[in-house]
Amino acid sequence: MHRRLLLIFTVIVSLLTLAIHASAQEPHATPTPDDTERVPTEEVHLTLSAEGPLRGFTPKLRTDDFTIYEDGVAQTVTSMTQIPAHVMVLIDSGAALTFAKDRSITNLTAMLIVDNLPAGTTCAVAQYSEKVAPIVPWTEDLDRAVTQLIGAIRTGRRSLLGDGLGYVLESFKSQPMANRHLILLTDGIDGPAAVNGKSSALRDLAAANIAVHVLSLTTMEQEGAKDAVKTIRINVDPHPTKPRVQKEIYDEMLNSLPIRAPQREFMRTQNNAQQIVIVDLDFERRKILKTRRGEWEKGETNLQRIAIDTGGSIRTPADSTALLNSAIDVAHGIGSHYDVTYTPTRAISEASDKAPRNVSVTSRSDALKLKTRKTLSVPK
Repeated sequence: MHRRLLLIFTVIVSLLTLAIHASAQEPHATPTPDDTERVPTEEVHLTLSAEGPLRGFTPKLRTDDFTIYEDGVAQTVTSMTQIPAHVMVLIDSGAALTFAKDRSITNLTAMLIVDNLPAGTTCAVAQYSEKVAPIVPWTEDLDRAVTQLIGAIRTGRRSLLGDGLGYVLESFKSQPMANRHLILLTDGIDGPAAVNGKSSALRDLAAANIAVHVLSLTTMEQEGAKDAVKTIRINVDPHPTKPRVQKEIYDEMLNSLPIRAPQREFMRTQNNAQQIVIVDLDFERRKILKTRRGEWEKGETNLQRIAIDTGGSIRTPADSTALLNSAIDVAHGIGSHYDVTYTPTRAISEASDKAPRNVSVTSRSDALKLKTRKTLSVPK
């Protein structure tokens, strides 16, 4: 019995040895040219807006209506869909030195935006001043979002736009890459100066496929500041003068002073009272205003660049009525966007040159106006 088992074991070992030897002698297949030239590619998402000859009319777009170019090379579109959008509404509520950011108007503007977004849109709303404060988390229930916005705006002393954009980028990580939009209500000020048009946060917005639509308050701020820089001016408005300091901020300042209640009430009345002749001896404030006017102008230029680079839009209303109409207009415009994808002819992951690539779109019809973001960032 023992000899029989030994014989079986010897046969098995011999067979295994022959199999291994035969495998080692087999020639390996030589790679074909197609095998060696094949490189991995990554799908790129673009948010493409389409505008026809009639305002408010969204044309039906087909893939043969346009061409996508990357660094001047035509790309093959792999898909195009008109899917529900993902929209973040970011509200500037820093109101220490402002002529445009009235709390009630700002609140109404945000409500009009959300209420007029296309059905099926997923949206979120946040405000920023000294810090970012979420108001509405990501939701498809637009009616509920409007309700959550009622009386939700709270003014602060500073406008840290950079922090707000950082929050936007982080928040969008939970949303799909397709059809992303940021609707930004701002005067373009980040801290004491205009937003930096070359900041990494702005580049990252384009890289994250977020189209930025700006409701710029810069024109309204400039108009309000024209008279405010004068030492003596006549108030021709029969209504009470607009508070020099926003009510919420002024109340906070008064409450911090060691004065009695009657004195506090008198100062509050003076802040809101009608004045026929206004004499402003606050030279430091007027100096700051003159500087701020230059920053507002620079801020609008940078906001316009943001909108163009991301394939978004910018509106500069001159008064509160125009602001409310612009809010409705920009919300309706979200429905004119398509998610378009293509696979680059040059693979992104293996590119030796990590510089951003230029992206453009051309229409094959003069009646069709198309926009998309301007760059494709290559991972470092």
